[in-house]
Amino acid sequence: MSPPPILLACAPLLGLVLTVLSRALELAFKLLMAPLWFFDKWDKESLVMSIPAPVRRRLLKMMFGPTLAWTILLHRAMPESRRWYDRVDERVILGALPLTSQLKNLARIERVTGVLNMCDEFPGRTEYAQLGIRQLRCALL
Repeated sequence: MSPPPILLACAPLLGLVLTVLSRALELAFKLLMAPLWFFDKWDKESLVMSIPAPVRRRLLKMMFGPTLAWTILLHRAMPESRRWYDRVDERVILGALPLTSQLKNLARIERVTGVLNMCDEFPGRTEYAQLGIRQLRCALL
């Protein structure tokens, strides 16, 4: 049984669309992964500190979701080189903000009893108290 004529007519167009989409994704990936060498000539700390604090706070809150999504994506794509947290010694773990899906593991297996949250844009998890985890929040801009 042969495919319907409409599919045969659309096949070249579909191939072209897929090729264009593939190349666009490839270009987007290269742009996102390219080193930002052109920022090296600026003093980034002075640049950031020159932005008024209320504007900086708003920018941080706007960037929180996309940067968290990017961090999750990188962690899932490269779990060995982009670990979510590392144990410094038997009492200290250093890492990114705990995801809700990780909290039980952190409390029961890693025996986390406290979290130091230094993110102004992230208030912490409401589930901490249920798991016996206390949070000290020292929000920084």
